[in-house]
Amino acid sequence: MKKSVILKREICYYRKPYNEDELRWLQYVELKFGEAKEVSIQIQRLNPKRVQREVHREMEKIEETPKPSTLAQDYMREEIEKKKKEKKSISAEKQVRKDEQFSLKQEKRKEKHCGH
Repeated sequence: MKKSVILKREICYYRKPYNEDELRWLQYVELKFGEAKEVSIQIQRLNPKRVQREVHREMEKIEETPKPSTLAQDYMREEIEKKKKEKKSISAEKQVRKDEQFSLKQEKRKEKHCGH
């Protein structure tokens, strides 16, 4: 009985999605999210004219900068840089291991040739 249920689940999972909602859900499940980041937001009632002036100043600053970014974009950029560093360190370790194995192979070959 359990085997048939598992087979049904596999069939359901691997079948082609019928509509866009199922496709979006499957794509969402496959997404990889970064670590949670704490952001503190203080909600405070301010004078509307003052808020409007501050918004105007911020918009001028954004126009001056070459690429304005939001908190989410900054966070994504940090995550990408972090992943790049991790990938570099992993690839460096792999390269060191390959070099060690190559040197061991060379030593073994030399020992074989010296025996003749």
